[in-house]
Amino acid sequence: MWFSLCMIEKFIAYQRVSTKSQGDAGNGLNAQKQLNEEYANSVSGEIIASFTDVESGKKDERANLLLAIDEVKKVRGVLLVAKLDRLSRRCSLLFMLRESGIDIRVAERPSMSKLEFGILAILAEQERDFISTRTKQGLEQVKKRGIKLGNPKWKESIGKAIDANRQKAEGHRAKIIDEVEVLRRHGLKTLKELANGLNYRGITTRTGGKWYPITVKRVLDSKAA
Repeated sequence: MWFSLCMIEKFIAYQRVSTKSQGDAGNGLNAQKQLNEEYANSVSGEIIASFTDVESGKKDERANLLLAIDEVKKVRGVLLVAKLDRLSRRCSLLFMLRESGIDIRVAERPSMSKLEFGILAILAEQERDFISTRTKQGLEQVKKRGIKLGNPKWKESIGKAIDANRQKAEGHRAKIIDEVEVLRRHGLKTLKELANGLNYRGITTRTGGKWYPITVKRVLDSKAA
């Protein structure tokens, strides 16, 4: 029994969407999370942490991707992504991660060979270029039609949005801390017990996801700070 427990794979799930408004279909967050969870369950593994970026796949410096990679190294786990292009649309980064020795698993293609990895990496970068071209062409058409883009009061709007987002985050954090205190009074002490308790009560993270020990720890650490 002890040996079998030690063999359970630890997955660090990573999801990415390009915009906040991206839907649930295709490469949407819910679809990615479902693929990751289904794969982890199929191999009797455990997703111990989950990270999400809302960022273009052509950018290498993504805060939560770096955190996910760091967590993989700490726990000697597996970086799990639903599709390869969710990890990146840049060949150089994909090949660098592959050669760095990080264990990467793609939920939709778990038995991916090195050759298939290379082909899909090239296709992901090519699709990125196609998207960029289509976007530029669309903007050119808008410009020709004399349609003005953007908000003339963008600085003021951004400031208000940042303040509103901060207040919303602080309100959610306070709510979670209150819920954690309730769970503690009922005898739940460890981070895993608290995460399971929050999930059982139907309480989601601020982005609507499940709780994991590491995400509970972040909320408690923010309280201490």
